[in-house]
Formats: sequence, structure tokens, C-alpha cells
Amino acid sequence: MTSEIRQLAEKYISDHNNPITKKLELFGSKLFLSPLTEDEECRKDKFFKDKEDYLKHNRVDRRVARGVAEWLPLQNQAKVTKIVGALANFGVQNKDGKFLNAEEALFLVEINKLELVCNDVPMGIEEAYKNIKCLKKYLAYKQLALHGCKLKTPVLKNSRQTEEVEEEDGPPTKVAKIDENVDQATEVLEKLRQNAPQTFQARDSLKKAADFDVNMPTCRENLENFNLIVCTSEDYTSNVDEDNLNVFALNSDGDVSFYKFYNTNIPIL
Repeated sequence: MTSEIRQLAEKYISDHNNPITKKLELFGSKLFLSPLTEDEECRKDKFFKDKEDYLKHNRVDRRVARGVAEWLPLQNQAKVTKIVGALANFGVQNKDGKFLNAEEALFLVEINKLELVCNDVPMGIEEAYKNIKCLKKYLAYKQLALHGCKLKTPVLKNSRQTEEVEEEDGPPTKVAKIDENVDQATEVLEKLRQNAPQTFQARDSLKKAADFDVNMPTCRENLENFNLIVCTSEDYTSNVDEDNLNVFALNSDGDVSFYKFYNTNIPIL
């Protein structure tokens, strides 16, 4: 096994040091028809030999064509130190630099677009997989990313909650006049409201937060964009207040399926 790996490594190094620079000359289709002259037979044999050599040559991507990022274990993120090619379309940029989450870093390592470094040592694919906390989440991310979708982790915005502050001067000076007829009408309406059909409310289901904001590759407007929620078939619970932009990625035995559920109002007969 060790000798086979050594031979494979030597072949990769040899192909990398001796790249194919000349273009393969095409052989005319009419020259495949027999009978051919001796010169045409030689040209045909040379064409097939060159084509076979081209197919046997391993394509090795240059190391300088890959971006570089430093893995930060505490933040579970990778800080980009060198941006090359498609790496500019991934990650989040802020004043401290450009950062990739674990799913983005692993995906770029798998497609050979990123060199992930930890403590000045390049990480392999197996080590990069260990950085993933949720494999199901990455499988859903990878499937959409391979189709050209742009996935971003939603940024949690700090919303300021406004609280109602009572005035220290005491109760308001204006007091509403109480009418007995109004009180009787209010009691009747309250009884009707209690006896009327009630709107269904899911008590046990909690609204799930989106794992990714997905932008479709062919989307010109924001109508086709959606929020991706990753879960299993056992974890999914219906919610009547679910956002119509939510798409669920249900993972079962490594297979990822995407579903979108719509709320339907059933009339009360």
C-alpha cells in the first residue's frame, strides 16, 4: 500500500513539473475512412497515441491558485489571509478581515480552492471534517453550493426592546366615563367571542431559526431567495406561523431532500 501511494505521489509530482503546454491537434473525421495512405495511417496512429497520453496525464492544480485561511478553533471560523479566484464570493467581511464559517471552509477545501492552515500546518480533508459540528447541515450546504447557490449565515441583529415607562406624575387626569349600556354590550360580545370557533394555535411547536440565507444563482429579484432550515424528519414540527420563505432540508441516512410547506386555511363548516 505504501509503495502504491509513493508511485502515485511521484506521478503527480512528475505531471506537475512537466505540464502539457501544446494543444492537441485534431484529426480530420474524413481521414478515419479507409483506405488510407501510409502517411495518413501514421498521422492517425500518432493522433491516438497523443490523445491517450493526454488522458493519462493527471491534472494538478497549482498551489498558488488556492486561497489560504487560518483556522481559529475557539471561534470555529477561518480567517482568510490570501484571496484567490472564487474565494472572494465566500465568507463575511468586516473591519477585522474576511472570515469563513466551518461549512464554507470545508467546502472550499474539498473543491481544492482553499488551503486551510492550523498552527502553520496545512489541514487535510479528514481534519477539516472534524471542524464540522453538524454533518447534516454541511451536506445540505454542499448540495446547494454545488448548484451555484450562495449561502450566508444570517447575522443576528441586536434589537433594542422598548419598554413602556409609567409616568411618575401619577394616573392620567382624564378618566373615561363608564356607561352601563356599554358594559352590557361588552359582556355579550365577550360571551360570543368565547363561544365562537377559535383559531388553531400550535402550542408545542417552536419557530425555528434559519441556518442559512440562500440566494439562487438565476434570481434577479429577491422573490426566489429563501431561508434554509436543516433538520431531520423526527425533529420537524409544523407551525402555523411559519414563514413562507422557509425551506426545510430533511436529512435521512445521508440523503438530503428539500421541502417547502405552505399554510392552508380550512373553512369551518
